[in-house]
Amino acid sequence: MLVRHGESEGNVAFLKQEDDPTGRAYDRQAMFCRPDWQHRLTPKGEVEAQRAGDFLLNEGLLGGSNSNSVGQTGYYTSPYVRATETAGFLAPKAHWHTEEWLAERDWGAYGAKMSALRGEDFPYDNYMEATSRYQFSPTGGEPRRLILLSLRWLLYELECSQCRTVVMVTHGDLMQYFRALIENWLPEELDEVFKDKSQSIPNGGVLVYRHDSVSCQRAFADPAHDDGAKLEWVKFAAERTFTGQELLERSRKIPRLY
Repeated sequence: MLVRHGESEGNVAFLKQEDDPTGRAYDRQAMFCRPDWQHRLTPKGEVEAQRAGDFLLNEGLLGGSNSNSVGQTGYYTSPYVRATETAGFLAPKAHWHTEEWLAERDWGAYGAKMSALRGEDFPYDNYMEATSRYQFSPTGGEPRRLILLSLRWLLYELECSQCRTVVMVTHGDLMQYFRALIENWLPEELDEVFKDKSQSIPNGGVLVYRHDSVSCQRAFADPAHDDGAKLEWVKFAAERTFTGQELLERSRKIPRLY
């Protein structure tokens, strides 16, 4: 299970500058006067975390308080304060492990710039973020390949732990990369999801995976904002392969330059 942290101070500060590209609403106190990892949940974010926890408990998806025990539930959270606060509200009696691989992506110098100015100072980064999140690698930040390698290693560690259920509190951007890795997305599929705002993961959003020897399934719910939230399961292939003809058909969808 993957849960996005509740609304944070950083989320609020970012929305202020998005709503006012002139920069008058830009909150430098929130964006630059403290490290990103220190942003706390807002009161609204605390409620979102509690609602996500209530939902998982009602769905029977939260196990006992023991973690890293065979057959038990493992609890892991990003070390960022907004994530650890979410974890505390989500399952107060659980024994949580902080996990560096679940931390927010490092956006580098590009991420430190006000959105309205990114195009001037980092034109290539700005273009790639809008065009291809698969190709996007922010100046001074983490590239996509490093993120996927980190997540692959984390999934391997969790498999070795032999926990029947794993609960992870992390960040929205990272949850999309988890999806790409687990569901074996192609580059164009990753790009499409990031462009489709309806597939953005809201604060307190819950993403659940389950599998057996036959199939894999994924479900999403938004209990923080939907009183009638429920898990609707979608099947996907555990191993994805392509015929030579399918690979050629894929390439033909892209216009030639020469």
